[in-house]
Amino acid sequence: VLVEWSIDAATQRIDTNSARDVYRVQFPFGRHPGQQIGFNPAAQPGDTDYGNLYIAFGDSGSRNSDNLINFNRVQGTDTPLGTVVRINPLQTGEQSFSIPEDNPFVGEGDDALDEIYAFGFRHPQTIGFDPHTGQLFVGDMGQSNVEEINLIEPGANYGYGTREGTYVFTDQVQGSTGAD
Repeated sequence: VLVEWSIDAATQRIDTNSARDVYRVQFPFGRHPGQQIGFNPAAQPGDTDYGNLYIAFGDSGSRNSDNLINFNRVQGTDTPLGTVVRINPLQTGEQSFSIPEDNPFVGEGDDALDEIYAFGFRHPQTIGFDPHTGQLFVGDMGQSNVEEINLIEPGANYGYGTREGTYVFTDQVQGSTGAD
């Protein structure tokens, strides 16, 4: 759960009655949850990315991510699991957040969640921005063979569930056995 609180201007303390849920995701298992959030430090007022919040979510894999459901879950765009989402966290009317119009899946007309920015991750534990260019990088922990640092492109699939780095999952229950 991503929660926002307000600061009481008079006391300079958090107003404990001001909690507002911004974004909520259900994880079937307790592993690889939402990890890091961040704003693009290179975005300035007036830029399309200014004020947008990036949130990295793992696949919620069960122990050792040892079943086909975990592997295949993150190859779709109908769940925030195994993705980086991009939202504007400011409340708009009844909506707790809004979705940037230039997100890659906005208006696709399928089951893709509009807030998804990139998908196909196992455990995107860290995110970071180049402070000058605003390029987003994600550190993704692998299953068995490879830890990755990925340069994120909007709408891109980073392969987990079918591959881990250069390794192709040829036996999805046991892990990677081949390289290409």
